[in-house]
Amino acid sequence: MQRRLSLPLALLVLLSTAPVIHAEPLALDAPAMRQLADVAIKSGFGQDALEILDALLLRDPADASALILKSRALRVLDRLPEAEQAARDAFAAAKGKCARFGASIVLAQALSLQDQRIAAQFWLRRAAEEAPNPGARALARRDFDLVRAATPLRLSFALSFTPSDNVNNGAHSTTFAFFDTGICPSGCPVPIPGESLALSGYEGVVGTALEYRVHDSLTAQGKASLSYTYSFVGLSKEAKTLAPTASASDFALTSFDMGYVERRHLPQSGATIRAGINAGRNWYSGEMLQDYVLGSLSYRAFLGPNLTSTSEVRVQRQFPADDVTPTADLADLSLTFSRRTKNGDLLSLDLVAGLTVSDLATKESTRQSVSFSSQKAAPLCGIGLSGEMTLSASDYNLSSFNPDGRHDRGLRGTLSARMNKIEFMGFAPIVSFEARRTGRISGFTTTNP
Repeated sequence: MQRRLSLPLALLVLLSTAPVIHAEPLALDAPAMRQLADVAIKSGFGQDALEILDALLLRDPADASALILKSRALRVLDRLPEAEQAARDAFAAAKGKCARFGASIVLAQALSLQDQRIAAQFWLRRAAEEAPNPGARALARRDFDLVRAATPLRLSFALSFTPSDNVNNGAHSTTFAFFDTGICPSGCPVPIPGESLALSGYEGVVGTALEYRVHDSLTAQGKASLSYTYSFVGLSKEAKTLAPTASASDFALTSFDMGYVERRHLPQSGATIRAGINAGRNWYSGEMLQDYVLGSLSYRAFLGPNLTSTSEVRVQRQFPADDVTPTADLADLSLTFSRRTKNGDLLSLDLVAGLTVSDLATKESTRQSVSFSSQKAAPLCGIGLSGEMTLSASDYNLSSFNPDGRHDRGLRGTLSARMNKIEFMGFAPIVSFEARRTGRISGFTTTNP
């Protein structure tokens, strides 16, 4: 195939090849024409590149490499919708990972320049999936992070399934001690109904969240959010035998939340102040449970090169659905220390103390917890590991079943493994193992391994 070159391209060829002046038109094969088009694009000669690429595509309309170059040339000419279409045609024509990677990258670039950054993020995820080598994958992830940082809107989804021998946080003992000063001063054993016993099965969570960055600068950022979460269970045959009248929908929990968060960065100290307000509603077993309003204020400071502390105050008011149950006010104070080790692992210690105040005396309580968590920086055999251990205590001065009140003690351990080797488009399944034990002094005990 022969093609006459314009003066700028002829000069490029003369400067980049042999110093011989051809009296006849240059004869180039397809690889050389692609290379010449690439040089023209990098030099800003988009129209000249298009002429070469049109000749290539006249010869083979399914030339994925030529279509990728055509998308780049059209982008140089600021013909973005045409650049997007050329990239889509390139992906459709691509037959290998390398071609699909290149087509995904140029399509993401064309979409991003048209302010379609959510769609651009999808194609950068696809590029990472089609990357022919680790370097290409790192490039796709870098571009993804840049596009996401420039996108004010963020949409996320969550899906999980967990087998459990206690989906309803029920009791393992079949009776509890009932105290009555006139009838049972020392406590009488009372049977626990089947639906309140520990029921085996599985727990599932489906959720979505929408976040919009209202404003952003070097020292301040504001974000608004909406989220929806549906938690459900499935009962095993054994559970249905133990509680024949219980239904899985009896334990379904639905939550809706909307909020706004304002962050301020203090350049001199490097500290960050965060203030947030949330409002939401919860439904349990298909019936409205409560509304709530939550306010929070936190301060994050650097104590050293790799050590930070975060202090937070949270205040919440709960409004029950019925007109009989009084409101409840909750307040929590937390202090978290986080340290990054030399190998990049993250270690955290979290201390929490809180109380609940209500006109209903049996709701009033105090609570404390201590948590230690660790997250490995480097995957182990392709698996990202993290774990947490929590010790908690809650005390109620008044209980309907015990004159000495109610005193709960809990221990929970969690180990999570991210399966990086079966990652797809940036998503990887996470397998979590959890064991917890909750003991009620003068009450009953539940476990959930």
